[in-house]
Amino acid sequence: MVNDTVIRRASRRVSFTFRKVREGPCRCKFPQYCDSQK
Repeated sequence: MVNDTVIRRASRRVSFTFRKVREGPCRCKFPQYCDSQK
């Protein structure tokens, strides 16, 4: 309780990221962020 206000914990948040598996070299526009080009 803070200043007579009840603070509740946030509910659990889950996120999923789906990536397409590529064959061959990656030619994306963002080589500095690309895992395949490092």
